[in-house]
Amino acid sequence: MYKRKKDFHQTFSIYNCGDIVLNELIKHDELKYIIENISKIMKPSSNLNHELLTYLKQKINCISEDDLLKIEYAISNTMCNCITNRDEVVEEVRKLLVEIARSENVSVLDIRKIDYGAYSQIYRLGEKVIKIGLSRAVENIIDNRLLLIPDYKGFIGSEYIEVTDYIEIDNEGVTFNDLYMMYEELRDQGIVWLDPSRENVTRVNENTLNKLKNKDRSKLGFYPNPNYNNKELVAGDLIIIDLDYMVSIDDIDTIKHIKYNLNEMLVAILDSFEKKYDETHQNKYLTLKNVRN
Repeated sequence: MYKRKKDFHQTFSIYNCGDIVLNELIKHDELKYIIENISKIMKPSSNLNHELLTYLKQKINCISEDDLLKIEYAISNTMCNCITNRDEVVEEVRKLLVEIARSENVSVLDIRKIDYGAYSQIYRLGEKVIKIGLSRAVENIIDNRLLLIPDYKGFIGSEYIEVTDYIEIDNEGVTFNDLYMMYEELRDQGIVWLDPSRENVTRVNENTLNKLKNKDRSKLGFYPNPNYNNKELVAGDLIIIDLDYMVSIDDIDTIKHIKYNLNEMLVAILDSFEKKYDETHQNKYLTLKNVRN
């Protein structure tokens, strides 16, 4: 058994120790051993351990700059999924995390995994949300007013990263009609929203609106939208927080591909929305009634 005040045997494989041994290392304050083996403890593509990050944050005054750099790299390595040029990609992700932490006046050690999506893992650092994955459903987001505008989006190597503001979700009482009104607005602009669900929207407050107004859209690579609806958002309006599923009406192949992978309930909602839209906007754009999974 592990005993305090004795060196933890280096031949004990940290790969196989799991949370039990890690908790023992934390309990017995084995900071030196943890830092020396941090790349093994924080294995690639595993969850960032909340207790470990909390412990390291508590010990921040005992950690040298070189060791902190090593820990930051291990955190980035854990978040990344890439295979080619891994070292370079991990280092660029680390630099991005440091930049975000500095702007938020927090430590990289404050990062926490909060969710996962179909195409990415989702983390929170300060008041920012970081989505990281190898791909996304749609790379060219068509500009529109209903978006939660990111601070950053793009590839670092093969990793697609999106950084947005963290906002408390307020979607209580959102109805199918509310979602349809958003769907209709986007369709009027030649955009098909393929994920119209309450989980993907929130009502904006004044704080969020002020942040959105200060975003620089020019650096985000949005696809130009000649039919942009420039009606100003006001507090209480709904916006879309997941940007993966907005496709040009002309991109039938992508629409078919995405619909093929949706669950039956979403497909039914989409078909009912499109039927309603077709009945009231005949010939506005090519109907999708023949696009089925």
